[in-house]
Amino acid sequence: MNKDSGIPFFSYEELVVLAHKSVEARGEDYIYPLPRGGCYYVHENQASCLVGDMLWTANVIGPEFEEHGSNDEAVGMLFDSVFRTDEKGQDFMRLIQRLQDMEMPWGHAVELATGPRADALLDFLETTSSDLEDVLQWLEKQEAG
Repeated sequence: MNKDSGIPFFSYEELVVLAHKSVEARGEDYIYPLPRGGCYYVHENQASCLVGDMLWTANVIGPEFEEHGSNDEAVGMLFDSVFRTDEKGQDFMRLIQRLQDMEMPWGHAVELATGPRADALLDFLETTSSDLEDVLQWLEKQEAG
């Protein structure tokens, strides 16, 4: 992590390490239970979603972030204001957030987001209105060739 501008910068590789730490802490099969009102990075004074858990682990956010205006924003809204990363890191964060919001287990979300089809999967999700079943069907088609 680099903090030259006062806003921490994480490389894609550093974000992957943080994601694996979050998965290890909660378990590969952990499914984020969306609180009433949507996804939050911090909920009830603790890290909540996968991205929130990662940023909490990296000491970027803490309990006070629950009152932050961006606590329920899409991860793209946090780029350059809460943390910085490169394009690959941004894609990774958007993908894991989308997958966990579809109630995909964190371990599977991180596996897909670091896998060979990550870019194509993100393109699929950003150009369609998909749910978890659509993603699983898309993955089956990709594997079938």
